[in-house]
Parts: sequence; C-alpha cells; structure tokens
Amino acid sequence: MKSLSMRKPSDFMAGLDNYFNKVFSEIGFGEEFDLSFRGYPRVDVYDDGGPNLLIEASVPGLSKENVRVDWQNGELIICGESAIDKSRNINNYTHKELHRSTFCRSFKISETKFDVDKIDAKVDNGLLTITIPRKDVSKFETKRIEVKG
Repeated sequence: MKSLSMRKPSDFMAGLDNYFNKVFSEIGFGEEFDLSFRGYPRVDVYDDGGPNLLIEASVPGLSKENVRVDWQNGELIICGESAIDKSRNINNYTHKELHRSTFCRSFKISETKFDVDKIDAKVDNGLLTITIPRKDVSKFETKRIEVKG
C-alpha cells in the first residue's frame, strides 16, 4: 500500500520552473533565464547577548525601493517584491519571460528586551541587514505587587 505525502504548491512550481529551465537551456537559451521560484529569503539571526540583535536576509537583485520593513503588533515584518522582464531571439524563436514575485516574513520581537523605536535597516549588495538595539535592563524598575488573601 502506498502512503500519501503532502507537497506544498511551491514544490510543484519549483519543479515546473526547473523543467522549463532545462528545456530552454537545451535549445540554446542558457542559464540566464533561470527564474526559479525562490520563496522566502534565507535569513540569519544573530543574538549573542551583545548590544544588538542582528537579522540578515538574502535579497539578491533587490534595492531599498523593493524592500519594506515594518513593525506591527510585536512583529518585525520584512517584505519585498521583484520583477524580471527578459526577452531574447535565437534562430527565429523569441523567448520572453516576465516573472513577478513577492515575499513577506515576520519575526516576534520582545518590546521589553529590544528598543523597537531605534530599529535600523539597510540593503547592500543583496543583503538586508536589520539592527535592533537591546534595551538597557539596568533602567527597569521593580514594582512590588501586594498579594491579597
């Protein structure tokens, strides 16, 4: 008896993109038309207990105009959009690709530990770096709560 396995729609699209990329490369269009579905950007989060929490996201080909970083309801939200429009003629064949993709990724960040009003974000060479300063915990006050009984 065969067992059923679940597949995400993105797995199907990635397979379909790979198939068409292989077909086009075999007829001479080459690797430059590789428009495979990329999904979410790869992200590294660095929390070494130092003064900042760092989040680095790989966003190749995107500029600061194509990336948005928002803070909403205790979450840091990273969104981006890319558009690729390529065309090429070879041996009386025209190959044209128009590819648009968007992504959003969110992270829960503690407002008691981090100063979300001072979040800094920059894009450089396809790397989005977000710096979130840690709050100075020595300034927190302890308030005694009366226990009634």
